[in-house]
Amino acid sequence: MSKEAGFQLESGPKRKYAKIHLVDEVPSLPVTKTLKLILAAILFTGLLVRLVNIQNPSSTVFNEVETGKAINNYLKGSFFIDSQPPLSNFVYAGLAYIFQYVKPSFFFSKVGDSYISRSGEYLFPYIPGRLFSAVANVGVLFLAYRTMTATGIRDVIALFGTVWLVFENSMVTQSRFMFTDSTILFFVALAISSFKWGEISTPFGRSWFKSIVVTSLAIGYAISSDWIGFLTFLWILVVELKRFWNALADLETSVSTLFKSFILKFSLLLVVPFTIYLSVFAVHLNALKNVGPGYNKMSCEFQKGLTGNHLSNITADISYGSTVSFRHLVTSEYLYSSNTSYPNGHQQVTLVDHHGESGSLFVIERRVKARLNELTKMTKTIESGIQ
Repeated sequence: MSKEAGFQLESGPKRKYAKIHLVDEVPSLPVTKTLKLILAAILFTGLLVRLVNIQNPSSTVFNEVETGKAINNYLKGSFFIDSQPPLSNFVYAGLAYIFQYVKPSFFFSKVGDSYISRSGEYLFPYIPGRLFSAVANVGVLFLAYRTMTATGIRDVIALFGTVWLVFENSMVTQSRFMFTDSTILFFVALAISSFKWGEISTPFGRSWFKSIVVTSLAIGYAISSDWIGFLTFLWILVVELKRFWNALADLETSVSTLFKSFILKFSLLLVVPFTIYLSVFAVHLNALKNVGPGYNKMSCEFQKGLTGNHLSNITADISYGSTVSFRHLVTSEYLYSSNTSYPNGHQQVTLVDHHGESGSLFVIERRVKARLNELTKMTKTIESGIQ
């Protein structure tokens, strides 16, 4: 019996075959009371580092502006478009609502806007938002420790790695503000930690089932929070496919056991995350029923479904004398005729975001009437081929 390229080779009747265990063999290390106390002390230190003077600065910092704008849009029900999936912003909006920020009054106009008025009144509950980020990041520290122990390394090394994360500058900085990074890092860390523990659990055992379910849920939350969650999802799928492919060479593993494990894992890993993903977007769209910042970027069919749209009563046939706007299909911007000219004397014709500007309104005229500089006074239906 020998080991080559990570495979344990067994002698078979005709050839050698690779014996692949469905469970990674990791030495079991006793979790002592002293070890638990040390880990608790490390996590407490991490929380302390993140909470000290968390109220400072008492003004918007970097991406807090974008998070705050999303919170306002959710609470007002104003439709907007973000560059990332909505779950993280949705969580912060719910947190703001719990702390009595019901009617948005703080506009998050720019970086440096003070959360506190001159009279000392809090205009926005920013401290609870920052506290949530800090606690979520401490959760990342614990999950990092669990992931390292699941790989079989000694506890002292896992503790040492966790200590580094406690004081790692970028981790500490982003966790002290109302950034969405904390939530995505927590969900990714949870997915990886539970996945690694599933690898060392007995197939079809309670711990194994628990690991698969938690991994599936964490992946669903991760892909619903940030596009980087899809990279984590892809990594887990690739690792599982590789393990399944290698296990096919193990003649001691029954085919039925192998396929039961494969079907159950991939059913949960595919169905659960995408169910969560679609559900989060369903809640997102149902919460944003009013016209908002993203209104002009959507199709006319979508715009008509929003409260306060400008399309509710203008569906009509176009005729001579009608006033119309022309909208670009790809950019969703409107054709705009300017009163100014280019240096070569040609009139400036550009695109604008808003449909209501006078330069984006055009009157349909007969060609003959246009030459005489006269608008059509009597409406007449346009006939094909007649000008």
